[in-house]
Amino acid sequence: MAFDDSKVVFEAAKDIARQIALAVEERGRAETVFVRVVAREGFDLEKRRGREMMRVFKERRRPASEWNDWEAGRLIEWERAVEAMGFTGGTPVLLGFVHCELARKDLARWGSGFESSGMRLFCLLFTLGWASLAAQDTPATEFQVESVIQPSVAKLKPPRWYPELISFDPAVSANSKEVQKHVTQGMALVHGGWDFEAYRHFVEAVKKDPECVMAYWGLALSLANPNSEVAEHRLAAVERMLDLVGQGKGTASERGQAEALAFLFSDQKGRAPEIFEAVSKDYPNNLQLKLMASFMKRDGYDDLLGPGPGQREALAEVEDILINNNDSQMALSFWVALQTEHPDPTGELRKKVLPRVRRLAKLAPDFPTYRELLGHFEKRAGNLLLAKKEFSTAIDLYEKIMAEDGVKYYDCPNVIRAKLSLANVLRSLNDYEGAFAIARELANLPLASDRLYSPGATLVLWEGRTLGSRLALARGAPGDYQKGLAFLPKKEEGQKLATETPSVIGWEAWRHALAARNAISTKVLDAGEKYLNALAASDGLLDQVSSVVAKGSSRQSWERTRNALKVEWMLAKAELINAKAGEKGSSMADFWYQSAVDEREPPKGVFPPLSLALPPMEFALHLARRGEQEEAAEKFKIAMVDYANDVEVLVAYEAWLRKKGDAKMADAIADHIKVVTGVK
Repeated sequence: MAFDDSKVVFEAAKDIARQIALAVEERGRAETVFVRVVAREGFDLEKRRGREMMRVFKERRRPASEWNDWEAGRLIEWERAVEAMGFTGGTPVLLGFVHCELARKDLARWGSGFESSGMRLFCLLFTLGWASLAAQDTPATEFQVESVIQPSVAKLKPPRWYPELISFDPAVSANSKEVQKHVTQGMALVHGGWDFEAYRHFVEAVKKDPECVMAYWGLALSLANPNSEVAEHRLAAVERMLDLVGQGKGTASERGQAEALAFLFSDQKGRAPEIFEAVSKDYPNNLQLKLMASFMKRDGYDDLLGPGPGQREALAEVEDILINNNDSQMALSFWVALQTEHPDPTGELRKKVLPRVRRLAKLAPDFPTYRELLGHFEKRAGNLLLAKKEFSTAIDLYEKIMAEDGVKYYDCPNVIRAKLSLANVLRSLNDYEGAFAIARELANLPLASDRLYSPGATLVLWEGRTLGSRLALARGAPGDYQKGLAFLPKKEEGQKLATETPSVIGWEAWRHALAARNAISTKVLDAGEKYLNALAASDGLLDQVSSVVAKGSSRQSWERTRNALKVEWMLAKAELINAKAGEKGSSMADFWYQSAVDEREPPKGVFPPLSLALPPMEFALHLARRGEQEEAAEKFKIAMVDYANDVEVLVAYEAWLRKKGDAKMADAIADHIKVVTGVK
């Protein structure tokens, strides 16, 4: 059930705070419980606050006769606390943080088993643990809409409209149809994968209606990805959203959605899926809620066991929803988003996945995110020229919109991601020069000191600045390793930014990887070993900054960088062993090649792999040099499946076939290469 009136939790929270303080005092532990009350005028405590809280507690889904002694005792103390509190006026919001294990255990009981909307809100508010606590009650300043607006967005003109994206048009409690329209458009953009554009629409909505619950819901959702630059704006949006819920603003459904979303930002974010599921069951006709509830059940993929039970359930539920809502662009977007996480959808990729993604892109041909998404799946299917076309189109659309609207790349990581993806496709087409051209562009992008923590700058720092070095490592032609070193930022820039971004550690690690390969290729093996040891030490340094990147937008790039460097270290280790062994190499290198094959990065949404190496192909060539042709054939098969139509793999396979005397198959591969590359 949801509140029909104001949802107030102060009395109950104050009572619990008092109980905690007493419990702590009894055990001789000096701890402090901070409580801050945010008060507003025009609200009668005695008539509404305490009564509402009591009603919610008493109307739980079990009769009072079934309550245990602990629950009954808490109710009695609760009622006494309400009577004893003499506050008048104000809508209180509790912001508490308790340094006490005993208190945490006691609170855990309060945070479980409550299914009503009011109790969800109560437990949520108490466990959010937000900062800026005061030792005494202090009145809050009037809410300012500017607190949820990023400075870079405040300078922009109103966002453009994408009516072709909208297939879900819910009723939104707002003071005008224009606000409703902004909220609906923002929802469509979030589900379409362009959070920043969605955020701009939600900003317009709150500027025109500062009391629209779903506008703040949208703000919080569009800022949900870890990004320290917007942390304060996200917190302000969540606080304001819950404050409005506490005032009874919005419909019961909207308040339920707000409470469910707020759990994502609380200490109990693990409970968000069950809360979304509960709210979805309360409002079964809300397609968005149903899709989000299913989507949040995801629990990933295991390398050996495949999708986890939650992932299977999410896939099945969203598939059923899509079948029953075939015309819903939103349902199709959720379904496609699930496929981006699948590490190996090749079985149904061409028959089922690609047709649906192409349909999505056809519904909104000028929406860059859909074109980028289609490029991702065309690449996975081995349609490299189509992937090149889609990524190029997406980049053109992104840059056109950015130029017209005055948006900088700092706020549009999508365009950086699309360029990284295009470079990966060009590498797969063996067009290294085209890929290096993109690397030069990204290496020379300006970095404003006050935007280093923006999502766009984060992607440039970790992946854009290192693209040239990664391409050089992948090709490994004479002079490439020196070329890759020249692509990396100068040491002076690294020293300047060393205290600002841990990506500098990544730069140095790539420098060690290139130096190691260069030394090995020039037979300076002692130096190669030294640089490999330095590369291994760099991983330890990257591990030490885990707490720094944990809450920011760089976490994913940090994880991907560590994984890619591990693969490069293993491949270099194998090359070092072979260099020491002589022309045919050594079987002792097999372990490291196989380890590199096993450690390859699984798909991470729509991001291209950060390591551009081809371990199965390198292993195959190593085995072929040693005369183990059957084993080499097996590794080539793996390479051709995992890197569909990769021209570098196909060229190596053709050469291997000719060398072993299979001219007919080699000719067939040569013809296939012409088809893949579009050569007539």
